[in-house]
Amino acid sequence: MNEKLITEIKRHGKAARGKKELINHLEGKRLTPKKAIEAKCFDCLCYMVDGRQDCKIPKCPCYPFMAYSADKKKRKAARVE
Repeated sequence: MNEKLITEIKRHGKAARGKKELINHLEGKRLTPKKAIEAKCFDCLCYMVDGRQDCKIPKCPCYPFMAYSADKKKRKAARVE
């Protein structure tokens, strides 16, 4: 069953953070917590078919770690200043 899903992800999933990690998870490989969050975000956003963007779901426990979160970008910019 995972082979069909992996093929679908490879065919339709956009190149974005989490794609490789989700495939690795489905292949039974171990992920770090950070990589698991990236995989879950990629999965939750339907393989980023609408593009790499903020999911805008701040109630999600993964949201603060989401790769394309607007809040994450703001926090990163604040640390640089």
